[in-house]
Amino acid sequence: MTQPLFVDTGGWVAYFDKADNDHVTFKDCLSQAICGTDWLLHTSDYIIDETATFLRYHTSHATACIALDNFRDLEASGLLSCHSSITTFVDELRTSFVSTKIRNSRLPTVPLLFSAKPRISTMW
Repeated sequence: MTQPLFVDTGGWVAYFDKADNDHVTFKDCLSQAICGTDWLLHTSDYIIDETATFLRYHTSHATACIALDNFRDLEASGLLSCHSSITTFVDELRTSFVSTKIRNSRLPTVPLLFSAKPRISTMW
């Protein structure tokens, strides 16, 4: 069974922006998540919009287009699940968790990939 990995704007920007200080770290981390089948990447449409806008104004139009193409391809291949909001993601996770494991009322922890200092943290 795949584990969810929520990627925030900072993680995506570091992945697509070759000039970002954390580019190599995030590229390696996301490549491992994509190549291995243990993780399903999650993000929101707001995060995709924010990432594309940031890349457009801070790198180039071409980089923003490449990022959008990659988001589309990752989602089409089933490696990325895009949610309309973080709340939707949490609700879907809760529904999935409750339907499979009713014995525990707490949600499982979800790794969160973000930038500032590259690390995987937990959502809750």
